[in-house]
Amino acid sequence: MLSVLNMGILFGLLLGWMQPLAAATLVLSGDKGRYDLVPYLSAFEDQESRLSIEDIRKIDQAGSFTPVQDLHKSGFGFTRSTIWFRLSLRNESPRVQWILGSLRPDFYLFEVYVWQGEQMIAAKNIGTLHQPRDPYTRMPFGRFDLPQQQDLTFYFKIRSDLQLAFNFLLLDDQHHLDQSTLESSIFYAYYGCLFALLVYNLCLFIFIRYKDYLMYVFFSASMLLNAILQGGYAEIWGLPWPLESTRDSHFVICLPAISAMLYTRSFLNLARIAPRLDKVMQFVITLAVGLALLLITPWGFPFSRFVSFFDVCSLFFVFLGAVTAIRHGDRTAVVFLFGWGSLASSVAIWVLGNVGIISKTTWVAVSPLLGNMLEMVLMSIALALRIKEIQQRKIEAEMKARERDNLQHLLRMVCHDISNPISIIKTVFFLASRRSQLKPDEQKQWERIKRAADSIEGIINQVRRYEAFRSGKLEFELRPCSLRKVFEDIDFFFQTKAIEKGVKLSWRFIQESNDILVLADSTSLTHEIFNNLVSNAIKFTAEGGAVTLEAERLGEYAVITIRDTGIGIPRDILHLLFDPKANTSRRGTNNETGTGFGMPLVKTFLEMFGGSIHIESVEQQTGNIQHGTTIEIRLRVAANDVALPSV
Repeated sequence: MLSVLNMGILFGLLLGWMQPLAAATLVLSGDKGRYDLVPYLSAFEDQESRLSIEDIRKIDQAGSFTPVQDLHKSGFGFTRSTIWFRLSLRNESPRVQWILGSLRPDFYLFEVYVWQGEQMIAAKNIGTLHQPRDPYTRMPFGRFDLPQQQDLTFYFKIRSDLQLAFNFLLLDDQHHLDQSTLESSIFYAYYGCLFALLVYNLCLFIFIRYKDYLMYVFFSASMLLNAILQGGYAEIWGLPWPLESTRDSHFVICLPAISAMLYTRSFLNLARIAPRLDKVMQFVITLAVGLALLLITPWGFPFSRFVSFFDVCSLFFVFLGAVTAIRHGDRTAVVFLFGWGSLASSVAIWVLGNVGIISKTTWVAVSPLLGNMLEMVLMSIALALRIKEIQQRKIEAEMKARERDNLQHLLRMVCHDISNPISIIKTVFFLASRRSQLKPDEQKQWERIKRAADSIEGIINQVRRYEAFRSGKLEFELRPCSLRKVFEDIDFFFQTKAIEKGVKLSWRFIQESNDILVLADSTSLTHEIFNNLVSNAIKFTAEGGAVTLEAERLGEYAVITIRDTGIGIPRDILHLLFDPKANTSRRGTNNETGTGFGMPLVKTFLEMFGGSIHIESVEQQTGNIQHGTTIEIRLRVAANDVALPSV
């Protein structure tokens, strides 16, 4: 013990200047009743589990504690070490009594030492094996009086037989009651659903003698047993040996992975449709059974770290087996995939929390329960979904036809209603333009009004033509369109908006020619394509940025490039931009809103014109200087002003 202590102190004194900054002090203030302590913690691993609180104080003074945030992980995994945590706290709130603890019932040792200066003012063991415990909670929580306007130092001594993840809270009475009620409600709802499922499937197996029901009973029982042990109910309910507490969880922790793979093989009949995959699964199951038997032995705990490997294997084989069965025409496998997919996703979240990749919050801790309940519901209603499938398709077809009719009616009505005001505006312009005494500035403003009215009228006519085109009543006629005219219109529409936002909007032709004629419909080219693209570029470019339009001729095509220095497009959205069913709407840099429908229309019209579009984007991130979006459009070049055949 002395050698470990001396080495820790010497290392801290010699390399103290290299140590990371200490964790920040938590200040309790106002009426806030819930604090997450993890960001304020520092940690020290006592690998031999021999250090006392006095030794830890000396090690702390030597600067050997490491801030949790500098560990770049959310836990220590399976470990026999004792983990010490340090917390600096100052209570400036009106509340003196607080409840400190964790949502981890596997912390069977949880000693808390409170120091004020050089004096220890409190020491308490709130671990889940400590007796007596608060009767209304299964979690390691304890009450502490925190003197006001005083600097306090806390030391937590933690041991666990499961994956040791960071989770510490400081709560008032109401938040503690809410937390306990939430978790207990989730657990008891899960136990009720799972018990009903166990009885139901067991009865079906007894009467039908179909082995898949027995396999599912095995899986459900293994999940239920693990939930009881890891949820801390073994101590509360007083289960008999050998499953008396959370410390015994590693005895059965491998059973869900084993039962999941057995049920997958049986339900999907992999021995017939995928014999090679079935043999691989048999081999992995054999290894998992060997690990499960090893964990029962007194020397098996160090091998607990391999449990997560078999959890991942079970998830992989569930998905691979389901996809294989679907490819062989097994429709039931689709329901199987959705049901187990929900469970697999929740278990994956739980595993990430256990190994410390993500923080193990309340919802991460209970995610397998929620996923398993969802999986049970999906499996139970599988047959009902099959029966309703045809009827549902018929209803959906009728609803889509009705929505299409309603949309067409709405478009006709809107176009008709807007046409009248536009006609009045153009009439007023005509009358005003005949006045000889108009000043030059007034004449210019009237011209802008006329131009805007013509633009709106063009959009209305374009909507009418587009709907007529989709209904087969009208065909577009591709005519030569001036890109210079398009760029000038875009400059007219957006230059004021760009200036107001502090964005530089410019356009140019790369080659000597100052114009290129392309085959398109002029109104839709301006309003449906470039209007949408330039509007988006300005919307997602911050003040000081730039939006540039460039055009050049390459052979039989005109290449138009729209570049911006904006925030870029996230990768998960980029490939969905042209999907009309996907929700790709985002707010701009000035909180501008959008519909997400513009890009699908852009692609639709470009395809009508025989063109194409390609988008590359670099999302803005911390320290990333080069970012923004580049859009390349290709349109066929027109030889002259003669109208081409319809498309």
